[in-house]
Amino acid sequence: MSLLRKARKAFRARPAVSTDDVIPVRYWDYGYANGIMHFMLRFDRKLDADKLRSSLERLLARQDGWRRFGGRLRRNARGKLDYHVPANYTTQRPAMSYYHESHDMRLMQHPLAAHIPQAKPARTHGPRVVARVEDFLPLMRRPADPTEVDDYVDTDTSVLGLHLVTFRDATLVTLRGSHILFDGMGRKELLDAWSLTLQGRDDEVASPMECDPMASLGAPTLETAGWDTSSPGEEYQLADKRLGTRHEIILALRQVFDSIRLRRPVEEDRVVCVPEAYVDMLRKDALANLEPREMDDNHKGVSNSPRFVSDGDVLCAWWSRHVISSLLRAARTSSQTVCITNWMGLRGLLKQQAGLIPALEKRNALVANALVPVPALIASRELLGRPLGDIAAMLRQALQTLGTWPQVQALMRLQRGVNDKMGGVGPPIFGDAGMHMLICSNLTKAGFYDIDFSAAVAADDGDDQVAGPTPVSSSSATARLGRDRTKPAATATSPLEANHGLMGMATPTSVQAHLITKHMPSHLISPFSIMGKDAHGNYWIKGTLREEHWPKVEQSLLEEALIDRPEAS
Repeated sequence: MSLLRKARKAFRARPAVSTDDVIPVRYWDYGYANGIMHFMLRFDRKLDADKLRSSLERLLARQDGWRRFGGRLRRNARGKLDYHVPANYTTQRPAMSYYHESHDMRLMQHPLAAHIPQAKPARTHGPRVVARVEDFLPLMRRPADPTEVDDYVDTDTSVLGLHLVTFRDATLVTLRGSHILFDGMGRKELLDAWSLTLQGRDDEVASPMECDPMASLGAPTLETAGWDTSSPGEEYQLADKRLGTRHEIILALRQVFDSIRLRRPVEEDRVVCVPEAYVDMLRKDALANLEPREMDDNHKGVSNSPRFVSDGDVLCAWWSRHVISSLLRAARTSSQTVCITNWMGLRGLLKQQAGLIPALEKRNALVANALVPVPALIASRELLGRPLGDIAAMLRQALQTLGTWPQVQALMRLQRGVNDKMGGVGPPIFGDAGMHMLICSNLTKAGFYDIDFSAAVAADDGDDQVAGPTPVSSSSATARLGRDRTKPAATATSPLEANHGLMGMATPTSVQAHLITKHMPSHLISPFSIMGKDAHGNYWIKGTLREEHWPKVEQSLLEEALIDRPEAS
């Protein structure tokens, strides 16, 4: 950071409040600071905005780890970020920033909201691009909301914000904040705690861990942290594929050249719906293409059965193929390296470590960024030429071999070395200087479509329905399917009715996310997220690509659906 930039930041920074509690930002959270996440849930029920606001404020005011999320970001004397948490939240310094916009109309009458995709039985067999996330930003944020971490440092804005848009028959709930707070599973912990607080079940809320169980990950010595150090010196298996300084410079030059060539490339987040039947087809094809495992010295006792691949493995492989075939020239014959990186959650591994079990077993939640990148390298022609099952199995194998505790420690040691050298937080890069990178975040385990805000359903919800208003209660004997709330629960037959049967339930019918981040090398990286699986079994993918590449992807999806997997007549 230049001296001029440091001086400017010091001049703009707001003075600290002496009564604030100062909590350092955790080491492994620091690298996510510049990403500002907007996470929107659509509920096809009118929710009470005051109940939503007051319950979230009550959660953040608890005298435990939740208070941190009402803090403000400040830089300390070393230029590092700290949370400054008010001793008491007031109207002048609230626990969160808040905005509520109310429309006296149904959601489908609103020019933007009407186009938000909705969980419902798929009307077509094949996958399709259904929306552009940027179109919904006016419903997710205000123009003056923060777009970078310094917007928090320079103001007294809480790092967490709540943005509500209500209609007669629906509600859009958006959480906004720096990615420094938590990852997808951490966000789910917050939403679950909020739901319990809404229901008055405050005593069941899991408290966030106030210690940092990841603080010593990758440090030279781990004994004092309680880690299993049986293999402390294991080398990372892709260490020989790590880019050196020369190749990192070439990567940077590629990005500079690309920026000059395209001036201001337009990137778009678009939403893809993959119907349940299509996912089933992809999975069956993938398993059919897998060769049975053969017994050898490394797999004694393993039967000759197909290797396991998850829906996430299959979807990650499938989407990567569509992206690469649309981005790269002569992709089917190219030897260009493709690096497919999955973000792997660490919570399961952390719980297995003896030193952490007591803290995690006492209903404490790890509300933080607990992720490691797991890369898999393959040539473009192999990605597109080999069976889908082979690619899915390659991704699964990478997770199994690089996702062990010794390998995670080895990667974190490398990453700490990068941090110490560069003065920041960023993962080492594996592959070569000419590669294209895809980064997958699979949020299915978070179960965002199952969030229950029933306790916030407004008294006047459904007043404009043709069937007339229906009382809302936990013992309601009516089932819910879209906006038809008149069918008896005993006759419920759809997945939505079966899984969210009672009319009183308020669960999301759409999950949307948009990350504002600067300096993303779009020519080199194509990130995407598997947002989850809705009540009808459809999977939702959000991909980020340049505007000019999306028509090619849409054409690729159409050709696959119509030619390779025609619908039954």
